[in-house]
Amino acid sequence: MQPDSLGMTWDIRYNSDGLDHLQSHPTAENAIEAACSLLDQGCDVYGVWTGDLAESIDREQIIRIHGRRMKSPVKR
Repeated sequence: MQPDSLGMTWDIRYNSDGLDHLQSHPTAENAIEAACSLLDQGCDVYGVWTGDLAESIDREQIIRIHGRRMKSPVKR
């Protein structure tokens, strides 16, 4: 996995089956897509952020993005 052009990865923290997990992704777009997929699987996603927490996407924003994605007529 190659980090974005600034050398940062985007991390997702989530809970699945009572256990906390952390996933790293090379871009914010990849991380958001993965977070939406985790929501589809019934996981509780806490947030997406860069390794240094300089930028973050909180749980509520991810849920809004996921809702818009579900309403989109584009097939995924």
